[in-house]
Amino acid sequence: SSLKPRRSLPHARGVPTSSAMAPEQPKRPAGGAYGIFMSEKREEFTKQCAGQKASVVAKLAGEKWKALSAEQKAPYEKKFVEVKAKFDKDMAAFLAAGGVKQKGTMALRAEKRKAKEGKAKKEKDPNAPKKPVGGAYGVFLSENREKIVKSLPKDHKITDVTKAAGEQWKKLSAS
Repeated sequence: SSLKPRRSLPHARGVPTSSAMAPEQPKRPAGGAYGIFMSEKREEFTKQCAGQKASVVAKLAGEKWKALSAEQKAPYEKKFVEVKAKFDKDMAAFLAAGGVKQKGTMALRAEKRKAKEGKAKKEKDPNAPKKPVGGAYGVFLSENREKIVKSLPKDHKITDVTKAAGEQWKKLSAS
């Protein structure tokens, strides 16, 4: 019984070939013209801020970007428009090829955070007793409002009720 070595196949079984694989979703260009500026100049800024925090690099880049004139920013804005147009074209092709648009990591994080915040809030029980409004003064006012209204002249204003109630409340708490 002699064993023959097996011939290796050009691709493993079960793994689809590249032509059968679904196209990969294109990445959205981030940061606008400033993002293009950063991608081109990041290395230069990191050399200037060697050994410092990443936030220092970002601050330096922000300052440099603000210092640029509109004419100096124009090439970056033009590049961004081109990159954005390419992304839009690639995304349309991706969707036409049967691709399904997926949310980015930031969108997923925001969704997760919102879901978490939603769970933290408790549902209010409709049968729960109401809290007295205004604390002790509110309880005093609701109990004595009718007496106070009767003691005032018929053409009184609504504010007169609260003024009279306030005076009576002060007399009570003083004694």
